[in-house]
Amino acid sequence: MFNPFDVTMKNLVEKSPSAWLRFVGVTSTDAKLLEDEDIAALDTDLTTVTTTCDKVFRVTAPSPFLLHIEFESEGRNVPGRVHRYGVLLDYKYNPPVHSVVVLLRREADHPEINGRVERFRPNGRRYLYFEYDVIRVWEIAVEQILAGEIGILPLAPISAVSDADLPAVLRCMEKRVEAELNPDERDDFWTYTYLMMGLRYNREQSITLLKGVVHMTNSTTYMAILEEGEARGEARGEARGVALGELHGRLLEGRNLVLLLGTKRFGQPSEETLAQLEVVNSVYVVESLAQRLLEVESWQELMEILTFAP
Repeated sequence: MFNPFDVTMKNLVEKSPSAWLRFVGVTSTDAKLLEDEDIAALDTDLTTVTTTCDKVFRVTAPSPFLLHIEFESEGRNVPGRVHRYGVLLDYKYNPPVHSVVVLLRREADHPEINGRVERFRPNGRRYLYFEYDVIRVWEIAVEQILAGEIGILPLAPISAVSDADLPAVLRCMEKRVEAELNPDERDDFWTYTYLMMGLRYNREQSITLLKGVVHMTNSTTYMAILEEGEARGEARGEARGVALGELHGRLLEGRNLVLLLGTKRFGQPSEETLAQLEVVNSVYVVESLAQRLLEVESWQELMEILTFAP
């Protein structure tokens, strides 16, 4: 199933790496370590086993280390995957690895996500021990998010905030966005916020809550949301129509996300690229395009994946 949350979080981290280091608890007496220019994003393709983790940074320090952040909205086999990624990153890059799991919603939490991986021999002797940190976003006070750095602010609606307080929280977010971001950045911000709200609210609730935010009415994201809602409404009816409408909605959501984030990264796509994207009718292919957004440098390179698409 297409999952926009991984792409959203990877883009947020890419924009404000130093903010995310502080958010996940990486601190140092050397303040310079926490500046964006001293943090380098690394290739997350761990080709040894053909797998890709979420986000990895090399942090400059007297003793350099890698920060690996894994975002989870479903929570499937988290300890095993984080351990595997940590071992492979250590093998590929060599510096010590600091792994952090960020759980984005309660449904992703499971008892085995306890910050450690242990393995024992039949005689009871432990032969493997691996540690990682865990952050549960819904347990973080919304006041802490609102007072923090703007690169973390899209998490506010899924933090420890009641439904009744959320409209006031969105107004506080809007004030900061108006004061701290330029118009293009504001559109990005509300795009990410809307996608994050999908972890807790359905599409209709999210649209209703965001209607009071001024810049959403001028946002390409907002217009895409409305168009998708109309398409889904037209598809409702008999059971088969609903199923087709859901599939169409997933495809439209994926195409819109690729188009919105790709435009921010590479600029406006050519007519040829738009035509290629328009005819994509596979959720799997759309998801593959979204996953590659941060790994390529141009629309042309991104769309090459269609050559090998089923």
